[in-house]
Amino acid sequence: MSIHWYTQPPGYLVIKDPVSLPQSQTSTLFTVSGGMVQVNYIIGLVTTAIGAVTGFSLGNTPTGGSAAPASIMTAGTVPASKGIGMLVAPTFASGVAGAGVAANVLTMVTANNPFMVPAGVITWTASNSVTGAMVWYMNYLPLDVNSYVS
Repeated sequence: MSIHWYTQPPGYLVIKDPVSLPQSQTSTLFTVSGGMVQVNYIIGLVTTAIGAVTGFSLGNTPTGGSAAPASIMTAGTVPASKGIGMLVAPTFASGVAGAGVAANVLTMVTANNPFMVPAGVITWTASNSVTGAMVWYMNYLPLDVNSYVS
């Protein structure tokens, strides 16, 4: 008999099945319902090689609010021309969104810091039409009663 321990920040893990990059647009990646959540980490895993993206970002749109397509990860060339198995995550500087980082291995300390997101949607944007698909992993804590991510 073997025992498996899973250590991750306390919270809920949501895994988004492989989804193709948005083609020259902003698309919903996750939906935050019922109130605010604390995102402990959000990481993408490349499952189909990605072509050269000239602008790739993560953002959010609060329910009834204005879109901020680069509020989590600023637009940059990450993950331009990334192969299968590459990990992508936002980095943060002084508490605001920063550039993305892409590597074969990411450290949780440098790749992500917890951040709050109100009810609404978490989005991703690709500035041009490219091939590629990613699985997304997000760990979160509900901050309001009945808040959750799907």
